[in-house]
Amino acid sequence: MVTEIIFMKINKELTKAEQAMKEGNDGMARVCARRACGNAISFWLRSEERRVGKECRSRWSPYH
Repeated sequence: MVTEIIFMKINKELTKAEQAMKEGNDGMARVCARRACGNAISFWLRSEERRVGKECRSRWSPYH
């Protein structure tokens, strides 16, 4: 569910960037593309933190 929302946000920003490029608005295109990249990086970092956190918890679990 969260993944779908993030991908929708990324797609929306990339669509805005494409539209801005077609209109010749390079500044807006850059802003939208950077927002899309920021969303993608944030999503990846959060998922990586969760993955590492699970590994650490399982490694130190008293039931391990």
